[in-house]
Amino acid sequence: MTKDLKKYFWDYNIDFKNLERYLENKSNYDLETELILKRLFERMYWYDLIDLFGIERIKEILTKEFISKIHNKERKQRLEFARRILHKEPIPPTGWNPEAVKRNKNTILSNRWYSTKQTLL
Repeated sequence: MTKDLKKYFWDYNIDFKNLERYLENKSNYDLETELILKRLFERMYWYDLIDLFGIERIKEILTKEFISKIHNKERKQRLEFARRILHKEPIPPTGWNPEAVKRNKNTILSNRWYSTKQTLL
């Protein structure tokens, strides 16, 4: 397992024993384990995460607090969506959630026809 994970930590010298202990006993959660998990959730494909941790463990890991520590905004949104699905929380209809409305309000062409003064030729 550690051989596969080393490619995600090419810039750090990480000892994966803490992660292995955490996977065996979830009470062993420290700062290094959190950093490892955060990096894995930022970089790995969803199905690889499922193969590595399993759905039940992912459900335990994905908390609002954990997701707030993810740097990539798009990845954070996707993980929050996954968290809501796993915890059977309601999800907003596509395109009508508050974030999408704000994003679409200021699109490039939204005010195109109204921003210039109309003149008669």
